[in-house]
Amino acid sequence: MTNTSDQPSDQPSDQQRAQWGEAAAQTLQTNFGMIAGVLRTAGLSCDVVPTLDHIRGDGIAHERMRALMDVIEGGFQYYSNQVDDCVAEIKSLKDDLLRTTTDLARVQSEALRPTSRLPAPPAPPRRTTTDPAKFSGSKSNVIERQKEFANWRYQINRCQTFDEEVFNTEARKIMHMSGLLEGEAATTNRRVFEPIVADPYDDAAWPIKTARGVMEHLSSQYEVMDLSLEAGIKFDGLMMGARPFQNFASDFMLHGSESGKTKEQLVEALRIKISQDLSDEIRHKTQPGKADLDAWLKLCQEGYNTLLDKAHIDKLRALQAPQKSAKSTTSHYQYQNPASQKPPSPQPLGPDPMQLDAIRGSQISRQECDQKQLCYYCKQPGHRIGDCKTKKENDARFASLGRGSSSRQPNGFRPQQFQPNGFRQQQPQYQQQGFSAQPRFRQFEQGFITGDDDSIAPSSSISAANTPSPCPSTPAPEQGKE
Repeated sequence: MTNTSDQPSDQPSDQQRAQWGEAAAQTLQTNFGMIAGVLRTAGLSCDVVPTLDHIRGDGIAHERMRALMDVIEGGFQYYSNQVDDCVAEIKSLKDDLLRTTTDLARVQSEALRPTSRLPAPPAPPRRTTTDPAKFSGSKSNVIERQKEFANWRYQINRCQTFDEEVFNTEARKIMHMSGLLEGEAATTNRRVFEPIVADPYDDAAWPIKTARGVMEHLSSQYEVMDLSLEAGIKFDGLMMGARPFQNFASDFMLHGSESGKTKEQLVEALRIKISQDLSDEIRHKTQPGKADLDAWLKLCQEGYNTLLDKAHIDKLRALQAPQKSAKSTTSHYQYQNPASQKPPSPQPLGPDPMQLDAIRGSQISRQECDQKQLCYYCKQPGHRIGDCKTKKENDARFASLGRGSSSRQPNGFRPQQFQPNGFRQQQPQYQQQGFSAQPRFRQFEQGFITGDDDSIAPSSSISAANTPSPCPSTPAPEQGKE
């Protein structure tokens, strides 16, 4: 009996084609989804399900058919992806076309407005730095020329760093450097800059491609010495001496930084290079750390200010001392009525220099002087007893008073001072202690009296003695003068 299903009709109907395609698609759906989709859409002109079942039973034929179907499935998948990409691209182009159309309509609308204005273009960036002076390289002193170039290079780098928006290309940076060269420096390096000026947009012909390279080229010409060596020599020979500390500190920091000294080395050198007076002044104060250079500079500055203040006070005292002496001398010339005045009481001349030394010695012991490095005599720092000014002044005073000499005059006569009221003045303290003032004598009819008034003649009567005379310790004015 013949199976009519295996003999497709010459002209199957569309329904029949759809049924055969759906049946084949269900058979291939699991492994070949793209092929199954095509079969459902296009249909088949015959029923292939029996053939597929027959091939599935034959192992070799099934493998061959599966390999063929894999290739067909991959081709369908590829073209399907291509179609999807085309669809997405078309959609994107439609969106762009829509936005462009909208923007064009807006621009046309704004252009047709009478009062419409286009936005102003953005202003070019402005510079915030100032160019340094031009470098010529014409100084004959190599060291001074190198220092000038180092400062010029620093200023150039500073300008190009802070104004990065202005110098935003290598050509602009190089042109900026070339514009700040003059004289010998510009002439020597013209071959470097001319190709860049000729074509600033194509660096193929440039002899040096970057601004950093140009700066290194200039440095090789003008930085030929090790400045740290010279700075180290100047630093080693630097001493404060009698200079103000501010001036010394400025040179100290300059040469110290140029020679590459560390903070510890600067602190150690500072303690050695300051003056002896300043070193003694800060010795008893709290010492900062060995690496705290700023604290040491502040301590030395405070000590120097203290020394200036002491010197100022001593100067004022020295200026006031003669004024007090003149005031006391003038009071001796004022006339006083002997009848209304009581006999003056003797005033001590002050403690003896040796007594002063004893008083000072009782306050500070010799051992404390050794520990604090003080003078044995005046108990002040900064010198020894052999250089003590106070001791020398007291020794001179001691010698002027004639200590140890006899107070008697020739012929064994011991003079006494004569007072108008017959009062015999007590012997001064300095004569009691062994000093001799060596007073002058004038002869009268009744004997001798002491005094400094030269206006009393030797032949004057005893009544002249009743005239008040100036203080014996001050010189009297000459006769005929007020």
